[in-house]
Amino acid sequence: MSTLHLLREQIAANRRAYQVTVAIVVVGLALFGLLVTLALGLGVSGLGAGLGLAVLVVALAPGLGERAALRDAGAEAADPGRWPRYHNLVEGLSQAAGLPVPRLYVADSDAANAFSVGRDPSQAALVVTRGLLTTLNRVELEGVLAHELNHIWSWGARLATLGVALGRVPGLLRLLAPARREFDADEGGARLTRYPPGLVSALRKLAEGSQPPGQPALRHLWIMAPGDASHPPLDERIAALREL
Repeated sequence: MSTLHLLREQIAANRRAYQVTVAIVVVGLALFGLLVTLALGLGVSGLGAGLGLAVLVVALAPGLGERAALRDAGAEAADPGRWPRYHNLVEGLSQAAGLPVPRLYVADSDAANAFSVGRDPSQAALVVTRGLLTTLNRVELEGVLAHELNHIWSWGARLATLGVALGRVPGLLRLLAPARREFDADEGGARLTRYPPGLVSALRKLAEGSQPPGQPALRHLWIMAPGDASHPPLDERIAALREL
């Protein structure tokens, strides 16, 4: 399967998941509004209010989720002069794929990790920790960055960003950040770099590090979050990469 064909399949799957999530939110809030107004003896006017609130939530949630994630991770804009390798690798991968370059951020943490957030591929942010930039070699770093870029370009980052805003709603996070998304991004990133061993080596190093930095609500975003339900076991991810 070509990289482009794989990306198209991932985009279609992520858009379907987004639409299902939006439908759940809209129906849930509409019914809540209806029940409240019926309980108060106000008729069915709450249905319209619930629908209006649902539209507002869905429209604002990705932007609010992105800002919350950047704030909670302590992410700052990456200075090209201080982190030239970071900028060069992302720009090179983006140019090779013919896709937009996201805004780049660095979180001041010794833990080696990364995540991506955004409303769409042209309005997205890629966050890496200082520990990631100083721990990985060039090939390993390229593998991690390609993984995160795949999340952005496949619209998976939009789903995960929505999860920051709605993740406390029971059951929704499992839909917004299924374990399958990490397998997909691993494969997409490895196909982009054409060197799966680079990402394998990076994942091994990340697994040896500390827990993801930042707030617990961000755990589903990080490329490595041991023990979190949104992430498959490391050995399964490595086995899948070795089959490419």
